[in-house]
Amino acid sequence: MKNIALIFAFQENSLFARKLIRGITAYRKEHRMPWQTHLVDWPSFDPKIFKRQQYDGIIGILPPGYNPAGVPCIHIAGHRIGNGSDSYCIGQDNESMVRMAVEHLWRKGYRRLALCGYPRSSTLLWQEERIEAFRQVCADYGAVPDLLFPGRRAEPAEKKYLFLEQALKSLAVPAGIVAINDFRALDVMEAVKRARLRIPEQIAVAGIDNDEMLCSISTPPLTSIEHFPEKKGYHAAGMLDALLRGEREIPSFVPSLQLVERGSTHTLVHENQPLRIAMEYIQHNAGSMLRTEDVAQASGVSRAAIERIFRTDLRSSVNREITAARVSLAKRRLSETDTPLKEIAVQCGFRNVHYFTTVLKKCTGLSPGAYRAAIRKNLNQDPDMP
Repeated sequence: MKNIALIFAFQENSLFARKLIRGITAYRKEHRMPWQTHLVDWPSFDPKIFKRQQYDGIIGILPPGYNPAGVPCIHIAGHRIGNGSDSYCIGQDNESMVRMAVEHLWRKGYRRLALCGYPRSSTLLWQEERIEAFRQVCADYGAVPDLLFPGRRAEPAEKKYLFLEQALKSLAVPAGIVAINDFRALDVMEAVKRARLRIPEQIAVAGIDNDEMLCSISTPPLTSIEHFPEKKGYHAAGMLDALLRGEREIPSFVPSLQLVERGSTHTLVHENQPLRIAMEYIQHNAGSMLRTEDVAQASGVSRAAIERIFRTDLRSSVNREITAARVSLAKRRLSETDTPLKEIAVQCGFRNVHYFTTVLKKCTGLSPGAYRAAIRKNLNQDPDMP
């Protein structure tokens, strides 16, 4: 029996820690690992006591390079981090998360973009990576980035909202805001309402983390980026298993991301009328066998003209947007209905279930059946730790 320490800061990020532990537990059960796991709360961590416990391995959110017992260790971090001699790391792909959020807002027609975070701090490495990524993505799109860091992180609620209101008034609308995480997104949405602005017509908001409770209690519900902590926990357990068995080749972690669109970004604000009409037409007819010619005809311009508009204004193509709309529709059908996969393929405009599977797997990393099972598992999970 191996003694494995799981070190997490439950008070700071309870949901993230619980999801990681679910993934670790899933690996342990699936592979019937002879592990005795011990939960260690990082804020009350005492390295002297910890060393006396004689653990065989560690998985946890720890400072870079820190290995309190000199045993095989898997670090899980919210930022980029390298591997050491006796420790391996699963970092956060903050650049891809921010890029996904910005691309989503851009496709909706928002050309004035802002990122709202907490006051700058050298200890918030994950935030600094997201800020740099936001600047880079805006530069790629030719947009001028607005950075909003009002007030102090522990500010009283009324002061916090007042600072945010003042910051929002400096933005020309319509504007799209990427919040540094879902908690900050809810702060932004409350300030938007207090400023008597409309969501999403004037201010669209996208968060990061896809905390389903936070996303669902907001009005309108919050669009957010899901980065699947359960997968990180599962893979971390696999990496530790390989280290404990003395394997030289440790499997690398390939992050999965998914944008979950909800009401906080569910509109189109393109100033180019043919483009706005085309995007609306695609969204409303994604389930039919759409062609570029159909979109051009609905928009009142030629095929060559609509393709040029999509390239220059949207940095995309008509076919790419049709596929994205079909995938979005398919995800809703998979999560909300028990319709057979063959019928969903037809209903969502795919020529057959094989092509549907290929496209969905390319977008999500999962087959339609696996995607449905994963969504159902998340919806039905017990909120308590396993």
